[in-house]
Parts: sequence; C-alpha cells; structure tokens
Amino acid sequence: MTCTQPLIIAHRGAAKYAPENTLPAFQKAIDLCVDGVELDLQLTKDKVPVVIHEETLTPFTTTYPTVQSAPLRALRTIDIGSHFGPAFAGERVPTLDEVLECLRPSALRINLELKAQPYWHFGLEERVVAAVRNFGMADRVICSSFSPLTLWRLRRLAPEIPRALLLLPRSFLFLHAKCSGKITGIANVHLHTKALSAAWMALAATRGWHVWVWTANTREEMQAAAAAHVEAIITDDPLLAREVLRSDHAL
Repeated sequence: MTCTQPLIIAHRGAAKYAPENTLPAFQKAIDLCVDGVELDLQLTKDKVPVVIHEETLTPFTTTYPTVQSAPLRALRTIDIGSHFGPAFAGERVPTLDEVLECLRPSALRINLELKAQPYWHFGLEERVVAAVRNFGMADRVICSSFSPLTLWRLRRLAPEIPRALLLLPRSFLFLHAKCSGKITGIANVHLHTKALSAAWMALAATRGWHVWVWTANTREEMQAAAAAHVEAIITDDPLLAREVLRSDHAL
C-alpha cells in the first residue's frame, strides 16, 4: 500500500526545533501537526527503557561511559538541553513511559527504534512491549531496529506490533533484507535516503513491505522520496516537509 503523499514522521521529535528525543521535541512535533514521531530506545543499568540515541555519555559526564552502564537516577542528573539553547536548560533524558504519556492524547503514529543491546544486557524488547501494552497504544506503534535478532524477539513477544528493518546502503543489502525479512516477519523496511531506488521499491512491492526513508532533510531528498511513492519520510525538518509535500502547508 502506498500513499499519494508520504506521511511526515518527525525524527527524534521535532529535532530541528528542540533538543532531540526530549519531551519538548515531542510536544513540538504534536504542535506542528506531523503524522508521527520517531524515537530511540536504550536500557539503563537498572533496566528502565529511556529515550536517547547515542550510546556514549562522554559528552555529558565522565562518571558513566554508556547509557547501559548508568542507572536511571544518574541519567536524571545530566542536562541534555543546554547545548541546544538556554530555553532548554535542565532538560533530562525521558523514560519511554514519559514519552508515551506525552504522545497518548495525540493521534500520532510512533516509530520506536530499539537499539541493539549487548548479550549480557538483554531485556529491552520485553520492557518496550510491556509499556506499549500498558498504555494501550499497540495500534499506533511500529518497532524498528537494525538488529534482526531484536526484531525476531519482538515477533515472538508481540506479534500484534508491526516491525521494521532499518537499512543502510551497503553490500548484500537485498540479500540481508530478504533473509532478515523472512525470519522476522517485518511489515516495513526503513531505508536510508541513499539506499532508495526503483529496484528497492519493486522488491518491497513483491514482499508486501511498506517503505519509509530516513533522514530526508533536504527538498531534493523529500521530492525524490515522494516521486518513489514511499509511504513515509522521517525528517528533522517537518516544516520543510510540510512545504514540499503538502499543498495545504500553512499550519
């Protein structure tokens, strides 16, 4: 199934207008009337799903080298907003529960990207599924990952929640997608903008996959994605996307 106009998915919230993966970024995405948001999930040392992209904490603290080595209470002491601007000073890493609570009143689709965890630190999939079910939001969520193992676990835990394989432009891409897609039962493939091609769209059509592209931040990337009839674009600049993709772009 394709859309005449691609859905606009705000990457890490409205990351051009507020610090990425923070509650203000997700609230801004709601205010901008996008179709959905994308966010990144990792597990703290004490097994709490938190919304943060980078694994390393070295830009913020030397006490804990990674998110997975830090308990939630330690993450809560880190200011992740001041670097973006004084208006966001004191912003903290949110938990998945806090973000779902923020998004629940909206109608936005929610793309949860699960970061691959080291083998001694498994548990992210179970906790994400539990949170989504607890909030009753399975019908609005899609879980994505670069890791076929993560997607396989999600398939076993929550077959009702759609899954997406994230893909970079690299060798053996088609083979990787075909094999991983069969094992994980994906509904979507989320392609890097540079991986998008007519051949990809043809393969997706034969497999029944929905195609989203990331991260389309220029007018040219957005226009190319729309011309390829992808279902959605993930972007840092939803206002530009609205201008390029919607004839009624005035907010």
